[in-house]
Amino acid sequence: MSKFTIKDLTLAALIAAVYAVLTVALPVPAFSGVHFRVAEAMTVLPFLFPSATPGLFVGCIIANLFSPYPLDVVCGSAATLIACLLTQRMPNRWLASLPPVVCNMVIVGAEIAWFEAGFGPGFGAAYAFNALTVGLGELAACVYHSLAHSYAQSVQELSALTGREYTAVNIVGGGSQDGYLNQLTANATGLPVYAGPTEGTALGNLMVQMLAAGEFPDLAAIRKAVRHSFSIQEVLPC
Repeated sequence: MSKFTIKDLTLAALIAAVYAVLTVALPVPAFSGVHFRVAEAMTVLPFLFPSATPGLFVGCIIANLFSPYPLDVVCGSAATLIACLLTQRMPNRWLASLPPVVCNMVIVGAEIAWFEAGFGPGFGAAYAFNALTVGLGELAACVYHSLAHSYAQSVQELSALTGREYTAVNIVGGGSQDGYLNQLTANATGLPVYAGPTEGTALGNLMVQMLAAGEFPDLAAIRKAVRHSFSIQEVLPC
């Protein structure tokens, strides 16, 4: 990036604020070995917008001021900065979430292990545990938000291809039991999500066979029967 414009500065400031608020305000563990820092899903943004890097770095510094680990302001923020710089250079979007996962595993895992065990005999075991849990939390945050935004993109593409405006998203099968992902999907699409039934494949197969056997007159009757036979959860965007 050859020139940092007012637009870039505004975007960076906005990203910094969102990162800090998501980390500090949400009631999820964000400062421990087993943590799920939702804001870390934003670390893939530098792949699309290089100007997001300083915003994420500053936001991470602000958030880490609330950490119980004194070195988190330095180590945790450095991990985010390095991850963002590497993410900018990833060859495709599928690899964009790799640097945040690896950098936080290596750097933040070591920081927490040192805080818990020092550099004594227990450091190796503490490091292995914390690297694993930090990495899994980082990966989960990236995957969950990537899925939700992929769903939102798919809805937009379907609407453009069909010329129809969709008013809801239906999620069926085992994945419909994930309330957190359902909420993220509703937020990303701006549409209500109807989750369920959970046995989508088996139920769909059964309904098609019953339709062929004349048990139902049409698809509308099948859908009505399903709605009245199973609990469908409505999740509204917030």
